[in-house]
Amino acid sequence: MMRGGGRRPESGRSGKSLLIALVLFWILGSLLPGRALGEGGPPQSWESAYQDAVYFYQAGDLQQSLSHAVRARRIIEQTGADQQDALAQTLSLEAVLLDRLGRHAESEPLHRRALKLREESLHPEDPRLAESLNNLAVAADLLGRHSEAEALHKRALEIREKAFGPSHPQVAQSLNNLAKVQLALGRPADAGPLLRRAITILSQGRGESLTRSQLDLADFSGSEREPDEGIAHVGKVGAAMPGPMPALRPRPVMPPDTADSSAAGNSDRAHEADAANTAFHEADLAITLLNLGMMAQTAYTGPKQEEAGLLYRRAIAIQEKVLGPEHPDLATSLNNLAEFSLIQWRYREAEALHKRALAVREKALPPDHPLTALSLTNLARLYSLTRRPEIAAPLLARAVAITEQALGPDHPDTAFAVRSLAMTHAAFGDLAQALHLHRRASRSIIAHALSFTQGIDRDDGDTAQSRGRLNHHFQSHIAALHRSVETGVEDEAVVREESFELAQRLGNNAAARALTQMTARAARGQGQLANLVRERQDLALRWKDADRRLLSALGAAAADRDEALIRSLRGELASLEKRISSVTQLLESVFPEYTSLANPDPVPIEEAQQLLHENEVLIQFLIGSYGSYVWAVTKDDVRWVKLGTGRRDIAKKVDALRCGLDARGWYDYGSQCQRLLETGYSASDYEKGEPLPFDLAKAHELYRDLFGGIEDLIEAKHLLVIPSGPLTKLPLYVLVTAEPPTTDRAGAVDYGAIEWLVRRQPVTVVPSVAALKALRSAATAQQPTRRFIGFGNPLLSGPDGQDRRAWQFQSCRREPSLGFGQRLASAMQYVPVLASLFRGSLADVRELRRQMPLPETADELCTIARRLGAPEEDVWLGERATERNLKHINATGELAKYGVLHFATHGLVAGDLTGLAEPALVLTPPDEASDEDDGLLTASEVAELDLAADWVVLSACNTAAGRGGDAEALSGLARAFFHAGARALLVSHWEVNSYAAVKLSTAAFAALAERRASGRAEAMRQSMLSMIESSNPAEAHPSSWAPFVVVGEGSGR
Repeated sequence: MMRGGGRRPESGRSGKSLLIALVLFWILGSLLPGRALGEGGPPQSWESAYQDAVYFYQAGDLQQSLSHAVRARRIIEQTGADQQDALAQTLSLEAVLLDRLGRHAESEPLHRRALKLREESLHPEDPRLAESLNNLAVAADLLGRHSEAEALHKRALEIREKAFGPSHPQVAQSLNNLAKVQLALGRPADAGPLLRRAITILSQGRGESLTRSQLDLADFSGSEREPDEGIAHVGKVGAAMPGPMPALRPRPVMPPDTADSSAAGNSDRAHEADAANTAFHEADLAITLLNLGMMAQTAYTGPKQEEAGLLYRRAIAIQEKVLGPEHPDLATSLNNLAEFSLIQWRYREAEALHKRALAVREKALPPDHPLTALSLTNLARLYSLTRRPEIAAPLLARAVAITEQALGPDHPDTAFAVRSLAMTHAAFGDLAQALHLHRRASRSIIAHALSFTQGIDRDDGDTAQSRGRLNHHFQSHIAALHRSVETGVEDEAVVREESFELAQRLGNNAAARALTQMTARAARGQGQLANLVRERQDLALRWKDADRRLLSALGAAAADRDEALIRSLRGELASLEKRISSVTQLLESVFPEYTSLANPDPVPIEEAQQLLHENEVLIQFLIGSYGSYVWAVTKDDVRWVKLGTGRRDIAKKVDALRCGLDARGWYDYGSQCQRLLETGYSASDYEKGEPLPFDLAKAHELYRDLFGGIEDLIEAKHLLVIPSGPLTKLPLYVLVTAEPPTTDRAGAVDYGAIEWLVRRQPVTVVPSVAALKALRSAATAQQPTRRFIGFGNPLLSGPDGQDRRAWQFQSCRREPSLGFGQRLASAMQYVPVLASLFRGSLADVRELRRQMPLPETADELCTIARRLGAPEEDVWLGERATERNLKHINATGELAKYGVLHFATHGLVAGDLTGLAEPALVLTPPDEASDEDDGLLTASEVAELDLAADWVVLSACNTAAGRGGDAEALSGLARAFFHAGARALLVSHWEVNSYAAVKLSTAAFAALAERRASGRAEAMRQSMLSMIESSNPAEAHPSSWAPFVVVGEGSGR
C-alpha cells in the first residue's frame, strides 16, 4: 500500500488481508470432488451433502455452502472412525469456508484436526498429507505465525517432491508458498531461488517462454555480481518506506487428478476438473509473475527495473483471460502496474491504470470496501505528486470516510488514512488543516501503540511494518509542525514542546523490538507482574486476531458479508481496547519501574531541564526522511533547529568517516570506501601497516551540519547526545571543530594537531531522554567493594570449526604480549545475522561456536585486572566464561560488589532483530542449550542481573552500533544494563586493538578514581587526549583513540 510520499507495490494490512479470498479459492480447488469412493467408502448421503457444499460455494453462497459442509461432517462423524480421509476432506472444506467468512479462530482447529487424521491414517509420503499440511500452513501464515507456516510448507514440499518429482505444478505451488513465508520472515535471499524454480516449472509446457533475465529475477537475492541491487534490500526498504512490505501471495493447491473422476464414470465432472486444472495452472503462473514483479520493482533500479513492468503486464493478460476484465484481483495487478509506472515517471499511464483499478473495485466490491479506499488513496497520491492536490483531497476524504466507517474513527488504519489527507492539505498550503489532521492521527496512533509494538512476542512481519508506519507518521507530523512555525501558523514555544515529545516516541519505537524479549521473559515468571504482563500480551494478541477477522469479514463480497459478525467483531475490539487500557494503567501504578523500562512516556522539555546540570546540554537528533532536526536543551534554554543537510548526505559523510576508522569497511564485499573517499587506498595498504585514510574535511563539514545552528548553546558544556539514524554509527568525538589544514592526500597527517571535538568538551551518549530520567531518578547505588571482574575469550572455533586458539589462553598465568601493532584478526571475520543464532527462544549452540575466536581478549582482561589490582580469579576466561557462572555469581550477590564489569567478547546488536532474536553478548557455548545457559547473554537476561558497577565495558566488537544503516539496537541492550543497576557503559564502535583497549580503559578508570567529581565522560576524554598527544603517531590516529563511547551517566554528580 502506498502511504505518503513512498512508492511500492500494493500490500498493506487491508490489502494483505483481502487477498485471503483468492488464496482460499485456490485451497478449495484441492477439495473439489474428484476421487472415486471405493468399497467401504462413506455413505451416499455424505457425498450428496459434500457435493451440495461445493455447488453452493461455486454459486457464491458461502453460508449455504458452509451449512452443507457442516452437515456432511456430522454425517461422516456418525459413521465411525474408519472414514478418516473423507472426514479430513470434509473438515478441510469446512475450515476453508470459515476462513472465507473471516472466522479464522473457528477454522484453525478444523485444519489441525484434518491434518491429524491424515497423519494417523496415511503413509508419511502420501500427497493428501501434503494437501493438509499446505492448508494449515496457509492458515498459520494468514494469522501471522510465519515460522510455523514455514515448517509446514517444508514438509509439504518434501512430500510433493518425492511423490510427483521436482518439476510438478504442485511442487511449484509449495515453492511459492514457502518463498512467501520466508520473505515475511525477513529472509528474501532464501525466497529468491525458490521462486526461480517455481516459475521455471510453471512456464514449462504452457506456451509461456520466459526470457533468461526474467528467470534470473528470482535468483538476484544471492547474486554476488550486484550486491547493492540484491533482494536483501527489500527488508531495508520496507523499514524505510511509509507503507509496509509487499506481501507475496500464497500459492494455490491444485485440484486432484481428474483420472480418478473418469474412473468413477463421471465424464462431465472430469472435464470440469480438467478445465479447473488449466485455470488454476494459468492463475498460478500469473500470481508467480506478480510475486516476481513486486520483488523486482523493489530490488532493481535503472533499466533493469523495466523487468517488473513486463512481469506485471504478462500477469494482467493471463488474469484477464482466466478471471475476466472486472475481477477484483485484476484490480490488484492493475494497481501494482500503476505504481510501477509511477516510479518510471509515466504519470498518464499510472493515472489510467489507477482509474481502471478503482472502477473495477467500485463495481465488484461493496461501497465501503477497504480496497476501494486503497485505490482512492493511491490515485490521490498520484495527483499530489503531479501537483494537483485540489483533485487529491476529495479522493482522500472519501478514503478516510470509507476506512472510518469500516473500522471506526480511532482505528490505526483510519489514522494513517487521515495522515495521508493531512499531507495533501499541506501540499496545497492549508497548513492549519494539515496540522489538525496530523494531530488527530497521532492521538489515535499513540492510543493504539500497544497493539502496534508492545506486548506481543511473535515472528510476524506486521509489527515491523507497523513500526515503519509509525516512524514515518511521526516524522511527517514533526515536519508539519516545523513548517507551521516557519509560516507563522503556530507559536514556536507550543510546537517545540510537541515536536520534542514526538521525537522521543520515534526513539522509543526504535528500541521497542529489542525490549520485547524482556517483556516476554517477565511474562514467563511468577507473581502479579508476570500475570499482568501475560494478560496484556494475551489481550494484545486477541486484539490483533479480532482486527484481522474484521478486515477479512469486511473484505468479503457483498453477497457473502456477515453484518452480524462485523458488528460482533467491532464490539469485541472495543471491549479488548478497554481491558488493555485497564491492565496497562494497573501496570503503571503498581510496577512503574517495569513500565518505564518497557514503554517509557516522553519527557517534557521543562522536566528534562530539571534533570540537567549547569554545565550540560541535552542534544536530541532526528535524521529523518521528512527532514533532519536537532533539539538542544540546557538548564535555562531550548532551541529547535532544522538541519540544512538531508539524511542521505549525512549518511554518506558518516560512511566516509567510518572508512577512516574501521578497517572492516575495506574488506566488505562491494566496499564503497574508495569511492566515498576518492582514494586509491585499499585493504592491502592496511595490511602493510598504512594508516586508514581519515577525511578531516568531511569531519569538519559534518560538525557544521550538526552543530552549526546550536554552537553558541553547546560551548564549554558536556554534551549529552541522543543520536539518530546514521549518527548511531559514529563517535562524535572525531568531528573536527575548526577548518583542518589542507594536506596532500598521499602525504602524512599530523593527527595530534587537529582540533577534534574531544579536545573541547566531553560527550556522553544517552539512549533516550527517558533513560536519562531513569538514571538520574534512581536511588544511589551501593558503593562497590571490589575493583574488577571480566569475562572474555569464549571458546569459539571459527566458521570451519577447526580453530583452537581460544583453548590456549584460559588463564592469566602467562605474561601478556600486547603491542600496539597487534590487531584483531577479525577484519574479515564471519559475522552472523543475529536471528540465525536462535532456535526458538534459545541460542543455536552449534552456530554460536562458529563465531571467530578472540584469544587476544585474554591478555586484554588480564592486563586490565593487573593494573587495577584485581585478583586473577576475577578474570573468567575460556571454559569459565559461561552464562551459568555469571548467573551463579549474580545469584550469590557477589556481582553487585564490583565497580567494573568487563565483557571482552562479541556483542551482537547488528541487523534487524527478527523472530526471537534480541541484542546479546557471546559467552562460551554449553554442550546443550538451556534456559540457564545457551551461550548468549541476552538483553532480557542482563535486565535480571543485580549490578552496582560504575562501568560496564563492552569491548572486542562493535557493540556501540551495528553495521546496518540505522543500528539502534544498542538502546535496548544499554537500557537493560541500566535497569540492572549499571550507571554507564563503555562500548566500542569497531573492533578494538587490544593494546588501545587496555590503555584507554585503564587510564579512564584511573582518572575517575582520582577525580570522581569530574565524571566518566571527562575521564574518558582525558584518556583519549593522552593518546592523541602521544609521541607515537599511530596512537594519534582516531581509529586508535576513538572507538569507545560512554553511554548512560557520564556526569560525576
